[in-house]
Amino acid sequence: MLWLLWESIQALTPIIASIALFVALGWWAAASLFSIAQQQFLTKYVSVVLIPIWLFASAVSVDLQQYFSLTILLSYFMAAALLIFVLNCVIKQHKAALTLASSYSNTLYFSIPIIELVLGSGAKDYALPIIMFNTLFILTSYELAKQSARGKSLTLAQLHQIMISSVKNPIVVGLLLGLIINITLVDKITDELPSIVSITALIKTYSALPVLALALFSLGVSFQSLPRQKQSCPWLAVLLKMLVFPMLVYIFAHYLFALTNLTVYVLVILAASPLAINSYFFVNNDKKAQVLIGRSIIQSSLLSVISIPVWILILNMLLPISS
Repeated sequence: MLWLLWESIQALTPIIASIALFVALGWWAAASLFSIAQQQFLTKYVSVVLIPIWLFASAVSVDLQQYFSLTILLSYFMAAALLIFVLNCVIKQHKAALTLASSYSNTLYFSIPIIELVLGSGAKDYALPIIMFNTLFILTSYELAKQSARGKSLTLAQLHQIMISSVKNPIVVGLLLGLIINITLVDKITDELPSIVSITALIKTYSALPVLALALFSLGVSFQSLPRQKQSCPWLAVLLKMLVFPMLVYIFAHYLFALTNLTVYVLVILAASPLAINSYFFVNNDKKAQVLIGRSIIQSSLLSVISIPVWILILNMLLPISS
């Protein structure tokens, strides 16, 4: 057992070190080289152009029957719903902020690079349905918790606004367009036309490393927008996010829905990833929530250097990827 642990640590060390290096380079460049306008351009280019195109290429060529399974969605979002429900029943203060902090993962800038580097090319396709619905689900849960704390209910107009905002997200647009082409056109392409699947597969394959590297670099740049004052760690939010949420996802995915080992790996890594940076901007009208969310982003990102390898080691011991 100890030898397996040591081998896993040796295998993961260069991967974690590479990720940390790109994030650190981005943070240093933002602090020393880039102007605020250049920082904003880079992060917008990565999130609005580069990643959507890459995910579009993935969605066009993905096997929908294998990767877009209802059980994958249920495993992840039922675990999130259970956590949020219990949290809102037990916690009296900061319900909305804790809802966001405990369940909104940094899927694109952190999870996807980890999944791609640790599990290999193609494993990230299991994450596509989660990425598509994640913001819609979490923002709806956040608004429900916020209105509940005020003694109100979520109106249809607010729900409509959340759905419109989610659908207009460039990431979701890229995935939706790719899926539409996948469903409607791929099987109907004649021999006289170029193969869309082949072209997008080439884009997905050869652009993976540059896109992931730029995404990690952009993540480091984004840290410059977070508050820098020294604050104590919001342990409850961080523990829920890094420990409880992935544990619930593991239980639902492995025991309730009996998903393949590789799928369970992907879903647990998604759940165990640190809090998404854009969650800080969702609470810009609530100063107390901003403090909690900002601290949670920083602390969960730092602790993920330890927690993600630990989760991968646990999964390696419990679920060897052979099926």
